[in-house]
Amino acid sequence: MDRMQTIGDVRNLLKQMGIVIYTGDKEADRDLMKDELDELQQMGIIDRECWLMARKILAQSSSR
Repeated sequence: MDRMQTIGDVRNLLKQMGIVIYTGDKEADRDLMKDELDELQQMGIIDRECWLMARKILAQSSSR
């Protein structure tokens, strides 16, 4: 994904990989998204830059 800026963009990235996360709990959703992003990066499906940007967005959204 070229320009991720929001948690919605992170959700869309995961959706493109066939991963849909919705628990009804924003904090739980963020934790699950982090776990999925880590796995995608470890498997080489997403590059480090994409992973870092997505993790940064998730971290910023949890501090609001």
